[in-house]
Amino acid sequence: MMQKFLLNNTKTFLSLLAKIEEGVIIHKEDTSIIYSNPSAATILGLSEDELLGKSVTNHEWYFVDENHKPLDIKDYPVNKLFDSNERINKLLIGVYSSQTNLKWMDVSGSITLNDKNERMALIIFSDVTSRKNAYDEAELFKNLVEIADTGITISDPSLPDNPLIYTNQGFSKITGYSTNEAINKNCRYLQREDIDQEGVVLIRKATNEQKACETTLRNYKKDGSLFYNLLNITPFFQQEQLKYFVGIQHDVTKQTELEIQLKEQAVYIQSILDAQENIVLVSDGFKETYANKALFEFFNFTSMESFLEKYPCICHTFMEDKDFFNLTQVGKSKNWIESMLCLEESKRIVKLKNIEDDIKYFRVEMKPVADSFYVVTFVDITNSLLKERLLQNKAYRDALTGAYNRQYFYEFILHESLIDTTKIGIIILDIDNFKIINDTYGHGVGDKVLVQLTKTLQNSLRPSDYLIRWGGEEFVVISKIKIAEDIKIIAENLRKAVEMIVMKKAGHFTVSLGATNLHENENIDTAIQRADKALYLAKERGKNRVEIA
Repeated sequence: MMQKFLLNNTKTFLSLLAKIEEGVIIHKEDTSIIYSNPSAATILGLSEDELLGKSVTNHEWYFVDENHKPLDIKDYPVNKLFDSNERINKLLIGVYSSQTNLKWMDVSGSITLNDKNERMALIIFSDVTSRKNAYDEAELFKNLVEIADTGITISDPSLPDNPLIYTNQGFSKITGYSTNEAINKNCRYLQREDIDQEGVVLIRKATNEQKACETTLRNYKKDGSLFYNLLNITPFFQQEQLKYFVGIQHDVTKQTELEIQLKEQAVYIQSILDAQENIVLVSDGFKETYANKALFEFFNFTSMESFLEKYPCICHTFMEDKDFFNLTQVGKSKNWIESMLCLEESKRIVKLKNIEDDIKYFRVEMKPVADSFYVVTFVDITNSLLKERLLQNKAYRDALTGAYNRQYFYEFILHESLIDTTKIGIIILDIDNFKIINDTYGHGVGDKVLVQLTKTLQNSLRPSDYLIRWGGEEFVVISKIKIAEDIKIIAENLRKAVEMIVMKKAGHFTVSLGATNLHENENIDTAIQRADKALYLAKERGKNRVEIA
C-alpha cells in the first residue's frame, strides 16, 4: 500500500522530503543519485545539482568507520543495501567530501521498487558530528581520569551518609584501598580515629551548605601509614539540585610530590571548566588571561592568543544595544568589569553574536580573585529572555493589528529622548466610512481591513517611527522629522499608500489624516488634540485628504 501511495503521490512525497532536516538521497541500481533533498546537499557541502548523477565511485567523497578506518567500497551504505536487500538502521559512518571536513552521519536505508519494478535505494542520514565528538571527548576524559595519579572520588549525597560511588586508580595508589574496598563508605574512614581536626569541621560545614572547600587532612593508608591529604571537594548540580560531590586527593607528604600533584590538579580543573557549557574567563577588566573552550567555540577561535589578536578585550564583542551593557556604558576608567559592577544584577546582561551569526544573551557573573582579577562567567539566558520579551510584547501590542497600544505610548514613548525635541511630527488618521464597511460586510471583514491598513502603514513608515492603534479605526503616528514641512509629506505618502489598497470584499477604502508638529516645551497630549481637530476638518472637507494644524 505504501509503495502504491508513493507512486501515485510522487510530488507530495518529494515535497515532504524537501522540508525535513534529515538528508535524503535516492540511488538507482547503478548507484547513481537521482534525487537529493536540500538537507542532504547542505550536510555534504555540495549543491543538489552537484549531487545528481554521482555514484559511489565518484571522488567527491569517501567513507570511514567509527574508528576512522576507510570503508571498503562494498561496505558503502548503498552497496550494502543492493547486495543484501536488507534494511540498514542507524549505521554510524564518517564522511569526507571535497567541500567539508570529516562529518559523522547516522545512516538508515532500505530498498524499494519504482513503477518500472526497478530497485532503488532510499538512504536517510543525520549529521551527528557534535554527538560523536562529545562521546569521543567523554571517553578521552574518562581514560585520563583513570590514568591520573591524582585521587578522584565521587560521592552521592542523596544516599545515607554520603557514600563514595566512584574512585579512580589514583585514589587506590595513594590510599592502598581498591575501588571495591572504598565504595559505599564515607571517605572519613581514611581518618580512622584521628577525627579531631580543623579540616574535618571545615568539610562537614561545606558539605552541609553544599559549598566547595579545600583543606589538608591527616589520613591513613590501608597499611596504617600516615599521609597528608590535600583534599578539594566540589559540589555538582543538575537543574539546581545537588547531585554529587567530587573529591580530589593529593598526597602532599613530600614537597616534590606536592608540586607534581598541583600541576595535575590544574590539568584536571582545566578539563572540568572546558566541559562546562557556560563561557568562563579570567579578566582584570582590560584583558583576559584565561578562557575556557566554550568561549573559543562560540567565537570560533583556537586559543587565547588568536582571540586576543582580534579582540584586545572581551568587552569589544559586546553588541551595542541600549537595552544591554556595552562599551558605551564603560566609565572613564575604561574598566568594563568595574563599570558593570556598578549596575544592579538585573542589568548585567550582554548581547553577543556567535560564529553562525546567532544572537545570544548572557547574564554576567563576576567573582574577585587575587591581584584585581575576576573569574567571569557568561550564563546563556537567551531562551528565558526571549520568553520574557514575548510576554512583555503582548502587553504593549494591539491583539488584532500588532500595532503598539496606548499603554505602550504612555509608558515608553513619552519617555523616549525623541519626545524632548521640537522636531516631532504627529499624525492621527481614521478610516473613512468604516461603519458602513462593518454594517455591510460584517465585523470580520472590518477586522481584516484594520489588519491590512496596519501592514500598509508599517511598510510605509521608517523603523524609527511609532504606529499606535489609538482606538477603533483610529491610529496615531509619532515621527521624528528634520523640518516642520516633512510631516505633511509623510502624511500624504500614507494617504496614497492606503488609497492603493484593494480588499477582496471591502474593495477600496481611504483614510483622512490630521497632522501637526510638537512645539517646544509642549505637552504631547495637546499636540495630539490639535492633530485630532485637523482630522475632523479633513472629514468635513470631503475625506481622503490631509489637513495640517
